[in-house]
Amino acid sequence: MFPHFPPQLVIFDDANPALSVSPGSVSGTGQLGWQITANAALEVNQNDNICGISFKCDTAESHLMIGFASMTVAGWTQIDHGVKCRGNFAPRLDIYEKGSFGYTLPNRPANGNPSTDVYAIRINGNGQVEYLLNDSEYYTSSRDVTYPWHVGLDAYTSPSLSDVQYLTCA
Repeated sequence: MFPHFPPQLVIFDDANPALSVSPGSVSGTGQLGWQITANAALEVNQNDNICGISFKCDTAESHLMIGFASMTVAGWTQIDHGVKCRGNFAPRLDIYEKGSFGYTLPNRPANGNPSTDVYAIRINGNGQVEYLLNDSEYYTSSRDVTYPWHVGLDAYTSPSLSDVQYLTCA
């Protein structure tokens, strides 16, 4: 799938107490509402060998947004390049960038196949942000990356992510 040599799990050092975090995972239960956030302290700079993240939207109910942020995420509108897993809320996967809607991947009821589907946000060799599902690109952003960035998320309902990892540059 994606090259990880060796895998470097994302660690959410700063997380709302409603969330349970461990290296590479985040979870919570019930209807939380927005502004239930977590941020990774690791800042990625342009010359680092990190070109993105991959993750699984772990359950059919998980409704949250995760992505790159150039500031501490206090809400989903502060995520620069983000994927919104919508769970049972809507049968689609949405891309939001800097608080604005970017793209919808339709026909994704209950987050597709939560146990096997791997999502990724990566910066390609031309510096463009690509969004992938199971190693297939479905959207390329026209927005520039702001460095340094870190991984941030905002949870809404029963958030659950696993295998949250940094992608090394090829």
